[in-house]
Amino acid sequence: TITSDVSAGTPSRIALLNPGEVGSWRVGTFEPRTINFFAVITDAAGNRVRPADTVLQLPGQLELSYLLASSTTNVDGHTTYRTTVTQVRTDLRPDGTYQFANVKLRGLHGGSYTLQLAPIAAPDANPSTDATPNIASMETDSLIVERCTAGTEFAVTGTYECRKCPQPGGICDGTPQILVEKNYWRARSEAYTFYSCAPPFAGDSCVGGRCIEGYEGPRCSVCTEGYGRTGSQCT
Repeated sequence: TITSDVSAGTPSRIALLNPGEVGSWRVGTFEPRTINFFAVITDAAGNRVRPADTVLQLPGQLELSYLLASSTTNVDGHTTYRTTVTQVRTDLRPDGTYQFANVKLRGLHGGSYTLQLAPIAAPDANPSTDATPNIASMETDSLIVERCTAGTEFAVTGTYECRKCPQPGGICDGTPQILVEKNYWRARSEAYTFYSCAPPFAGDSCVGGRCIEGYEGPRCSVCTEGYGRTGSQCT
């Protein structure tokens, strides 16, 4: 059996102790979601640096910054939504970790949300041995925002709201995006009303809300220049 010891290098990065857990985090919409995690300092190669591993002084704190959504409803029932930057600091622990507990995540449909971590020097840091200035901040990949019910609802961008999928003609996956069933048409990409392109209105002339070759206009019912009409068909 061959064993080897890896010596940590110069502190240079912030990392999550368990980076794989990011994929399981969700930004709540209906209600806030709570996460707990630990962060650590690593060298350029990704090796964890503990206080005992270096003569340099690790950051006394890490600061977490992220967007948190909130809403207010007035007496008329109108709801206003907003997102604000929330910042939380936590101290360096003896084992070299930084613990973030009960972090509440809430966002708006259609928004993009990440977590950012930045190093904060200890109040008594010695400039000659303080590693903080050379440690880069980090940002997670975009977190998954909680969706509405796929198949039956779509999300209203910029709100917590879910609405019933427009029928007939709409295809909803729980996000703000609404696709169009075959042989249905809508006047604008943001429209919630769909019209049949099937006979007798038109000649099965639209796919995904777009007119196929030879057709144009409302419900894809008008023959493009150069095409003639036979019944409901443009040929």
